[in-house]
Amino acid sequence: MKSLTIGRNENCDVVIQHPEVSRLHARVLAENGEWWIVDEQSTHGTFVDGHRIAKERITPASKIRLGPYSLDASTLLKPVEGTFPKPLPPDPEPDYLTVMQGAYVVYKKNKERFELQAHLLKGGVMLIPFFGPAINYLITAQVKKRVIQSGFFREFKTKARCPHCDYGIYQLADRPDTVWEEFVKKAACPNCRKSLTPKNN
Repeated sequence: MKSLTIGRNENCDVVIQHPEVSRLHARVLAENGEWWIVDEQSTHGTFVDGHRIAKERITPASKIRLGPYSLDASTLLKPVEGTFPKPLPPDPEPDYLTVMQGAYVVYKKNKERFELQAHLLKGGVMLIPFFGPAINYLITAQVKKRVIQSGFFREFKTKARCPHCDYGIYQLADRPDTVWEEFVKKAACPNCRKSLTPKNN
């Protein structure tokens, strides 16, 4: 059985440097004269002809998509001297920092909106004798829960990750603003120290 790996990791046969492509995203297999693609439990999924799959038979005409990235199946499956093709050249390296900053701005704006709504509620609640502090605590807890469960937080959590070591940079967002500003200034992952901006910048 032959196989070809696709993902963000430099050790994959086909390397796709995109933050929404998992380090090992998918695997193409040759089984009994047929081609199959297997999703390797990727975050954003593997799609064949518009349908998310776990394992699917493919042909050169199949439309393959890994997260937001489309692949030409006919090129991917074209044998080279009876083996798999050589790795495709990687796309130009994205500006990960710009993507993170955009998601951060959306996150902060919506989080502040939730907090303002809670602040207005607390102003009225504190006028209630005895029960005011307890209700105030419940409102704060509910706001935190709404933020964590919100779509904008999930998007930020997905995009604000180091493409090199998968460190969750989104964790810096709720520290003092100076922490995030210092991170942006350095433009490097605080965990692995690798750059998050294109090398030609």
